[in-house]
Parts: sequence; structure tokens; C-alpha cells
Amino acid sequence: MDAVVLAEMSRAWEESRAEDSSDRHEEGGYIVLNADWSYGVERWTRGEKSQIVPPTLDLDNCYNAKTVVAVFHTHPNPPIDEAGQEWEQGPSESDRRWHGRRKLRGFVISQSLVYEINPNATISVLGKRNEVLAP
Repeated sequence: MDAVVLAEMSRAWEESRAEDSSDRHEEGGYIVLNADWSYGVERWTRGEKSQIVPPTLDLDNCYNAKTVVAVFHTHPNPPIDEAGQEWEQGPSESDRRWHGRRKLRGFVISQSLVYEINPNATISVLGKRNEVLAP
């Protein structure tokens, strides 16, 4: 994966404050193709504890006049939090539907793993978070 993209995914994980039970929240972004054919990231507005709303894409899956090639967001909640509540670590059904409708590849970054959502909405494990996001 591209170094710029990996750095932004890692930054999103750090900014989601997974270790702070009172402030953990989802972060995400679009992976875009820049005019010079390099990859870039267009980050989204901060999400909530267990949701984030991607900005609207145009009909050609473009955002800010750039082609979106993939998407990522964090799932910062632990499998079982401090109050005993269980949290989904991998992509949710809502995540799968969103990717299936738009036919876009995506990544969900959780406490221990990075999941990949394929354009047909199937899910696979990309690897351990600390290894996948390593510089």
C-alpha cells in the first residue's frame, strides 16, 4: 500500500483515541487519485463513538473533483468495553451495504486487525493492525 495512505490511516487510528473510553470515536477518509496519478487522502469529519458519516460522493465516485479509489475508517471500541458492552470489530452490515452500492474497496481498522471490504462487499482480514500500518 502507498506510504502516504498508510501514514494517513495510521494517523486516523491515533486520532480515534481508542485508549480513551470517554473520547474514542470513528475517523475515516477517502483514498483518492490525484491529478499527478499519486494517491492522496481526503479525511472526513470526526465521527461518533460507533459511527461516521462519509461525505457525499458524486455519481462517478468522485470527491473534491478527485476519483475515489478506496475508503477507510476506524472501529476504535474494544471487543468488550469498560462497561461490558460488546462492539463489532470488523465491518458492519451497514459498511458492507455502503461498499456494495458504490463498488468501492474499503478498509476497517480495529484494535487488533485491519479488514478489507471488497467492491462486491465480501470481507477478508488484511492483517494485524500494527503490522499493516507499520511505516
